[in-house]
Amino acid sequence: MGKGEHVWPAWFLKDADAAGPPSFRWSSNGEALLNRDDAPLHFTERQRLLVPACRSCNATLDTRLEKPAKQIVRRLAPNSWAGDAEAHEWAAVGLWFAKILLLATHPLAMHQHPKINKHRIIGDWETEDFLWLIDGTPPPSDLSLWAFRAEQEKGTPTARVLLPKVVQLDDGSTTRFPMTLITLDGICLTLVYHPGWAIDHPLVAEGAAWELLHNAPEGDLADLPILPFNAINWRRPNMVVLADGLRLDGTLPPLGTITDSPIPGSLIDVIRTASF
Repeated sequence: MGKGEHVWPAWFLKDADAAGPPSFRWSSNGEALLNRDDAPLHFTERQRLLVPACRSCNATLDTRLEKPAKQIVRRLAPNSWAGDAEAHEWAAVGLWFAKILLLATHPLAMHQHPKINKHRIIGDWETEDFLWLIDGTPPPSDLSLWAFRAEQEKGTPTARVLLPKVVQLDDGSTTRFPMTLITLDGICLTLVYHPGWAIDHPLVAEGAAWELLHNAPEGDLADLPILPFNAINWRRPNMVVLADGLRLDGTLPPLGTITDSPIPGSLIDVIRTASF
């Protein structure tokens, strides 16, 4: 067993540290995290986040995901992710980000500082969700990664999208719909696994966002409108129970924008109950 996989690559963090110290202080639910002297935690370097990984897995992640994206990321990240890039370059960046968003909330991920670990977010991803990273298979067709140009300030959401945490069929079986969302300087990324149920992302429909894992574009992120990082309000009911006989087989109307009802009109006859 090696020392583990850096969720944020060491070279990426070193580049960021060389450009200047972090501007943010650590907080949880809006409350500042304090050190032993009751002062807000504010470091001169970016915190490292590690996930246990064997040498073989670490090498596979490096070869498959880190090396193809490294020079592209180094070109785009210092410019708030602006700059022309070809479709295959954005696809490489998409795979790189998907790995980061998957591992960032892994239950075994550990920050350097114990106070930060105490408040870290643990996601709903499970072991099988990580396998494609190291077994050579492409990302699952129902795993989507959306990106839009974002500022790191809250604003008024432009759309609400229904995305249940769990979907239950009439036989009692359940399927998870995990997600991870993160905002960096200039870009907001949302990774969602939605097996058998398509999602109509409203920003993609408006030309204000891209999907990077399966439909990577050619172009410059700076050509998209800049939006608050919370432009999409993801409504996450704990469970949605499908009407009798319906299955997650790709035939359901897509999940999409909620208007004046908790459930989109196109899904009224699909969802039997929803636990918000």
